[in-house]
Amino acid sequence: MIEALLLDLDGTLLDNDIQAFLQVYLGRLSRAMAPWVAPDVLVPQLLRSTSVMLANQDPARTLHETFAGDFYPALGTTEEALVGRFEDFYRDEFPKLRAQTAHRPAAAVLVQAALASGLRLAVATNPLFPRIAIDHRLAWAGVPSGRYAYDLVTSYETFHSAKPQLAYYGEILGHLGVAASRAAMVGDSPSDDLAPARELGMAVFQVGPSPDPDYPGGSLEQVIGWLGTAEAQTNHDAEHAPPSVLARLHGQLGAILTRFGALSDEAWRTPLGAGQWTPGQVICHLRDLEAEAHLPRLQLMLQAGAAFLPAIDSDPWADERQYARQSGPLALRSFVELRKETLTRLAGLSPHDWDRRATHALLGPTSLADVMSLAADHELVHLRELSAARPSTASGRSPTHR
Repeated sequence: MIEALLLDLDGTLLDNDIQAFLQVYLGRLSRAMAPWVAPDVLVPQLLRSTSVMLANQDPARTLHETFAGDFYPALGTTEEALVGRFEDFYRDEFPKLRAQTAHRPAAAVLVQAALASGLRLAVATNPLFPRIAIDHRLAWAGVPSGRYAYDLVTSYETFHSAKPQLAYYGEILGHLGVAASRAAMVGDSPSDDLAPARELGMAVFQVGPSPDPDYPGGSLEQVIGWLGTAEAQTNHDAEHAPPSVLARLHGQLGAILTRFGALSDEAWRTPLGAGQWTPGQVICHLRDLEAEAHLPRLQLMLQAGAAFLPAIDSDPWADERQYARQSGPLALRSFVELRKETLTRLAGLSPHDWDRRATHALLGPTSLADVMSLAADHELVHLRELSAARPSTASGRSPTHR
């Protein structure tokens, strides 16, 4: 069953030739910033820093942090010195760019139908703009975020990867707590929207007058009807293939950082629901699994020809190790470092390495790809529980870790 719908913005919900739009946008921005930065300096550096942002591979560094770390030093200034000027531009000048776009009435019909059917809904726009700019464009499309209860709107303040990276889609699914084989992506770009989403296992639909023959497609009005058949186009096996597993572990780290990053001390200690763990207990659990299950299993399978993997019952750890008394922020920092080590090791593996075999105490013969996929699946269950928009009603016990 399809549980989540990902919708591209420009060229999909909003009629917008993004290349033409960017030309006008850059012209207005350079004029607005001219008193502080010369246009012939601002625009080339903005484009270079955007390229750096697009190429970010650090799962713990937001796109905003990546952009700012390159952009402002290159201008010989600081973000604090110019941030107010950019905020003024997005508040006062950016709305004037609406004339470069056109409204698609079918966008609101689709969004309303998706929400009415209970689908989790993500605005999956390339997160290269601040949230205020994306909110303006959603309003131009007739589907403003103030009116519709989106589960997620991707923006550069909170996201760690961009299109067409698989990790971008892994991060979205991590936020939603939904498996790729239960999600559908609708967009206009085969390279940015459709190919990576399909590689992860999602059903895909191309919006446009002449869809690529490799993808189902048509007008925005046809999406609602297509959703009734979308489940048959998902690919459960694809989400467990090595590139997908790596992207999911990468993207889910970004989702975890965003979910946990702004928690207050009280929120860290507040149960997610009746009988459930607190965020602090969840992150301690994920940290210990990374340190005592995922990394050791990875190392053992790469070193041993016929490894044996004992089963791990991690449920008692919460009480035995007094997770409720541990620091959530400290546990999060430890988890981030452990996950980055896991990702570094996995990124260098060959197809032969991913297919290395072991005997699992419960599952029997299994591959490294299967072992790491199970780790990603287990983590996704916790991310589903963490979703603020649709709280889980599951029991307080940890999902069984095999």
